[in-house]
Amino acid sequence: GTVRSNRIGFPATLKNPKPLERHGVRGDIRYVRDGDVVYVQWLDKRVVTLLSTKHSATQRSDGERTVRVDGEWTRQPIRRPAAVASYSQLMGDVHSFDQLTATHRL
Repeated sequence: GTVRSNRIGFPATLKNPKPLERHGVRGDIRYVRDGDVVYVQWLDKRVVTLLSTKHSATQRSDGERTVRVDGEWTRQPIRRPAAVASYSQLMGDVHSFDQLTATHRL
């Protein structure tokens, strides 16, 4: 799941996302492995920070983003960590569940 970089125990090498924001391009990844946990920072529009015990930092997933190029909206392929793809899919399920339970009594 997502994690804040100021969390206690977070790797010091990833605490400052500014180098990735300033010098990276969309799709760049930094990661640190600490035992079974992998901390991943991925540059999309902004830096996204996740930790996972299920995925490795080298697992990738293909996706698409809608971006504006020369005033035209186009779909561009992107490479993203598998942890990001899994998180996005599962959070969509959580939001659907929350929406359904809000309208029905359990």
